[in-house]
Amino acid sequence: MKLMYWLRSIHSWLGLFALPWVIAIGLTGFYLNHSKLVLGYLEHSEMNESTLPAAPLSLPVDQAYALRKANDLHPDQHATADDVTEELYHDRPALFVGLEDREIIIDQASGYVFDKSDYSRVAYSPDGLVADRKFYWGKLFKEFHVRGWIGNQFGTWLADFASLAMVVFGMSGIYLFVFPRVRRFMLRRS
Repeated sequence: MKLMYWLRSIHSWLGLFALPWVIAIGLTGFYLNHSKLVLGYLEHSEMNESTLPAAPLSLPVDQAYALRKANDLHPDQHATADDVTEELYHDRPALFVGLEDREIIIDQASGYVFDKSDYSRVAYSPDGLVADRKFYWGKLFKEFHVRGWIGNQFGTWLADFASLAMVVFGMSGIYLFVFPRVRRFMLRRS
């Protein structure tokens, strides 16, 4: 009967460990199946980049402007001319300043600045006021569902360990449920 004692202990501790991931994977899995429903309840941005006003003629939206805005927003991550590229952002010409953990995107037609990280975006008007905030809930939920963690720091090892724990938890649960019933059935028959 030591086997049953050890299985109950393992089953209990694995259940305790795996419970937060079971809940999180269930919730994020629900999001993956019903994203529009879930995102309807979460705060989201209403800003439409195609309706941004034109930048005043006195405001040259060029590489110097992009570097100044990037360094004003994040002085700890000094941007240089090599960090600036010209690309499209939402089908509009923009200057991209690549920093260590984010991008600063400057809409060339309006002078608006977008401070974009993995999970959020903050839009600033040319005069430096916050015009909009957007959080990328979908990316956050999907990443947590796949990795069991937010960010690339741990890779997927935590999710892999939680998955293995759930498998052992399920198998030990089946054994703990079935073995006593089979044993009672056999004792009744003999």
